Amino acid sequence: GDNPEEADIVNQSNSPLNIKVITETLDFEGKLVRQEKKLTLIPRETQTVRTDIPVRNNERVQFFLQILNEKDGSLLYEASYDTRVPPFVEFDLWQKTN
Repeated sequence: GDNPEEADIVNQSNSPLNIKVITETLDFEGKLVRQEKKLTLIPRETQTVRTDIPVRNNERVQFFLQILNEKDGSLLYEASYDTRVPPFVEFDLWQKTN
C-alpha cells in the first residue's frame, strides 16, 4: 500500500510567496516517482502538501522533499530520509486483561 506523507508549509515572510514542492521516491518496481506541486502562500499562511510513499516489505524506502522559490528556482528547504519502517505507523497498544 501507500504511506501518506504530509508537510505543513508556512510562509514566514511579509509577502506572498510562490513555491514549487517536489517529492521523489521509488515505486514497487524501483522506478522513480516524482511529484511537483505549485503553491501560492500568503503571509503567515500554512498549507499542507500530501503525497504517498509506496511501502515495500523488508526494503529500504528513500524519500526526498524540496521546496523551491518559483520565481528564481532557489532552494528554500530540503529534507530526505532512508528507512526500512514506514515513517507513519499506527500501533494498536490495547491489551486484554483478565
